[in-house]
Amino acid sequence: MAARFPRKMMALMLSLAGLGCADESSRPVAARSAPLIGGQAISDALLPGVGALVLNVPGYYQAFCTGTLVAKDWVLTAAHCIAQVPAGTPTGFYLGGNVHAADVASRVVPIAEMHAHPSYTNGTPPGQLAVYDDIALVKLARAVTGVEPVKLVRKAEVATLVQTNRPVEVIGFGQTNAASEQSTGVRYQGITSIFQVGTHELWIYAPQGPQKCRGDSGGPTLGDLDAGEGYDWRVIGVASRAGENCTMGSVETRVDMYAEWIHGVVGSLPCGSGLSAPCEPPPPPTTTRKPLGDRCASSSECVANLCVGFQGAKVCSRLCSLSAPSCPQGFACQPASGDKGACIALSAVKAPLGGSCAGSDQCESGLCGAGPDGATFCTQLCTPSTGCGEGMECLPAGSGRHACALLPGTSPGGAATGSETSSGCALVPFANPTSGAGAWLLAALALLVARRRSPWRVCGILKVRS
Repeated sequence: MAARFPRKMMALMLSLAGLGCADESSRPVAARSAPLIGGQAISDALLPGVGALVLNVPGYYQAFCTGTLVAKDWVLTAAHCIAQVPAGTPTGFYLGGNVHAADVASRVVPIAEMHAHPSYTNGTPPGQLAVYDDIALVKLARAVTGVEPVKLVRKAEVATLVQTNRPVEVIGFGQTNAASEQSTGVRYQGITSIFQVGTHELWIYAPQGPQKCRGDSGGPTLGDLDAGEGYDWRVIGVASRAGENCTMGSVETRVDMYAEWIHGVVGSLPCGSGLSAPCEPPPPPTTTRKPLGDRCASSSECVANLCVGFQGAKVCSRLCSLSAPSCPQGFACQPASGDKGACIALSAVKAPLGGSCAGSDQCESGLCGAGPDGATFCTQLCTPSTGCGEGMECLPAGSGRHACALLPGTSPGGAATGSETSSGCALVPFANPTSGAGAWLLAALALLVARRRSPWRVCGILKVRS
């Protein structure tokens, strides 16, 4: 049997065309840490899906109940709220903090349909927790955008949220002064607690706490699932009735007992609400970072979180040591700052004439040669009349050709480095921009040069027309 109210309460319960809070002049500021210390006006930021049911009276809007957006075009409220609306009266759902604000019209969504629970009977409610079925759904003429629906308590959450002495949040647009019916239309919130739990209703009450009053009818009582400093709200009750002069708290219709009916009317609710499936955890970021050598605009795009400029382009790189290079195969450590360097793709490193190389694609000239000591360097074809520049001389390379060779005792310079093939030349393809479509012809230019005591060779990869 449902527990009865104290004798004082039994004769004082009233159906609410409104419910509300304590006198504004004595209302302290609400604090999350306290079980209940009062109510205060709140901004649109806190649970913006809680709004007011309004009558479109010529010249202004009048709030008569409170409701909660539970789907993009559905509002949960009390059955007695919509039972009192005269047929044909223009009604709407206001989302904001103050119905008296100048922009009220832009925040009102017209109401298209009203659905009271089929078992609700409009009459004087009993003075005890009972099965009163005071719950309703309102369909809006259009979907609300920019405001997330508020979630309803799920079956698995009832044991946690619906229990005696549990702190709860209450929100409504009702009277802030029990003696003044004109004190409605501003959104107030407060923290109170569950005083008693019945099979289909809750008694929300705490001494010295905020009181729901006329105009708060249909508004939500919310439990918080978040045990930390954040909030994870669930609607557990809908305001139904309160004591005379808005005393002794309020009686709420338990939302979990009507979950099947709500889903049957609405069709579907957002994930994690009511009977809907739990929400899937958010997927991990799908951003794919770029590997070494790819073009980039910022370091955040790269696997190694480093984007550097090299020869007029920005490429993904990673730090390396010039004294002990540790770049992966196909990359060379290029100077950056002090002993620090950055790994740059060998294909992007073009050494000048005489510079060290591991393949012809690393040379500005497009040819990498090797001396008798195995050291490789960038060379180019030449003629005895044009010469080769400082540190090199133009020597015969066979077949009537000449190529630039390092002078005796000169070591290859430049920054390009890399592994060599067993022949002393790494045959790495390079693009010939003047060639047309056709097959690659890999031709090693092994040019023996008769240079007194120092024969040397040149190798390269050429792309020619088929």
